[in-house]
Amino acid sequence: MAGCASVNLSCYIRTLNEEKRLAHVLQAVGHVSDDIVVVDSGSSDKTIEIAQAYGARVIEQAWLGNGFQKRVGEQACKHDWVLDLDADEILTTELITQIQQVLARKPNIDEVFGLRLITVPPYGKPWYHFAIDERHKLYNRQFVQMPGHKAWDQLELPMNTKTTTLHGNLLHYSFSGIAQMSDKWNKVSSRR
Repeated sequence: MAGCASVNLSCYIRTLNEEKRLAHVLQAVGHVSDDIVVVDSGSSDKTIEIAQAYGARVIEQAWLGNGFQKRVGEQACKHDWVLDLDADEILTTELITQIQQVLARKPNIDEVFGLRLITVPPYGKPWYHFAIDERHKLYNRQFVQMPGHKAWDQLELPMNTKTTTLHGNLLHYSFSGIAQMSDKWNKVSSRR
């Protein structure tokens, strides 16, 4: 992978029909990871071909559920330091630099790093002051692992875990268009 830093970091990404966004995700993560694992749950578009073109290892796995699917990717990683990305999350240049700096200093096995997700709507500019979410996505799998759970796909950290938030942004392109954004909000609001 061109531009790949010499760091021991793996990245795993779940996919299903992500041909429109995946190349951008892989291009960015290639600057911090020399081992990218794509766990695909049955794409019918060019997702797999794009992943392979960027040098990612593709695991074809029928959908097991959120946490289980991520666990498949986590376990397939070559390195203990892993980055959990979704196929609609793109590392910014600033975040790439911060991840490289973290790995260069050889963090302790029990350090966990949070990333700031900034939602990017299907129109306009990213929502830097709204819909900011922090997720623990950079960690050592010898210390903590993704839960094997059908619905839950976030790390459950042991008490007193040292966490550090990196301040570069992880751009979250969670909406493919205005109609999909409206549908998503309606589903969420109906559950409350």
